[in-house]
Amino acid sequence: MAQDRLFYGAIDNATIYANGSNSFIRITFDADVASKTLSNVTNVSGYFGIGEIIPGQQLVASTQFPAGTTIVSVSIGSNEIEVADFPAASGTGRLGRVSPPKGQYFIDSGSLTVPQNNPLNVFDITGSEDSSYDPSQNKFGVLLLQASTSSLSSTISGEFAQYEVSRVTDRQNSLQASFYVTSSATGILAEEPDKAAATGITSFAIVELSYSSSLATIFNQSVAGTPAGGYEVAAYQIAVQEFLDDIELDILYTGSYAKGNTQFINFTGSGIQDITVTESFGKTGVNVFVQGGGGADDDWYIGSTFLTASKDIRITGSLLVTHTASNLDFFVVNSGSYEAFKINSEGITQFFAHADAPIPWATAEYGGLYFQSSSVWAALD
Repeated sequence: MAQDRLFYGAIDNATIYANGSNSFIRITFDADVASKTLSNVTNVSGYFGIGEIIPGQQLVASTQFPAGTTIVSVSIGSNEIEVADFPAASGTGRLGRVSPPKGQYFIDSGSLTVPQNNPLNVFDITGSEDSSYDPSQNKFGVLLLQASTSSLSSTISGEFAQYEVSRVTDRQNSLQASFYVTSSATGILAEEPDKAAATGITSFAIVELSYSSSLATIFNQSVAGTPAGGYEVAAYQIAVQEFLDDIELDILYTGSYAKGNTQFINFTGSGIQDITVTESFGKTGVNVFVQGGGGADDDWYIGSTFLTASKDIRITGSLLVTHTASNLDFFVVNSGSYEAFKINSEGITQFFAHADAPIPWATAEYGGLYFQSSSVWAALD
């Protein structure tokens, strides 16, 4: 549920399960070397089970999958799991351990702390992959302290990553829930390849994300109830590098770099035929197609004071001629070197007069007029 201002608060007393955890999900299963489907999947008491498994997670079994395999699909009703690899050996009742992939974390039984008098509770928080998620509403995320993947217990003070709440699996009451959070490959939700959430974290910030760019707000630590250590400015630390530093407009002309860091570009004229989103130089932008030039349309020539066309012009509607200058002819038809017909600035219609011709030298068609210096010939039936 989105509010007028972005929400921020804290999650306390949570247990975080990460990639490689041996104490998250444990199951037993039957395996056949000829099949990638594990059958008779049964939960192991004291651990999470098949109901918390998500495709993309890793399953490790000492004999069947000693190096691990990726879970492709889960069928709770059939008690089956499809994996990416064939088992190394067949067996029944084999023990398997499931953990999230890198960049995905399971938050178990986190208690929500909200600023004083804020009505939000865990029933207002939905994961972006939940069936109840409303795509017109803002998403939620968390801010987690980071550590090197080579030493996850050694927290890097003041370094954070932002994750999106992707699935809420359980709400124990209005202020306590279990949920998944995930990162993305790039952008504001990116987790660096050599970093991950530090182990041992039990309290951290939960934030509402802006609709278009998934930005979180900064806040006062005492108001939010988050632990010390920089959570209150973590969103800005992330946005500076992943969002604010990328705000720019580069101008390309026929695919070549023309100008960078432009604040705006203004398109005018009727020649614009299409505006589409495109990618160039690894960046997303807008491609504007302007009719004419570059061989695209050579039917028209634009002169300094006039237009010429290389083909006949057909008008299917009305022709409206408007002229604002009071001393110029506003409609002229030229034929070769002479004016065959015109309407001058006073609204007088003038035909070309064959002043020196003794008789009509052109055959007048019915309805035609032929002017000489002192006579008019009209072609009548």
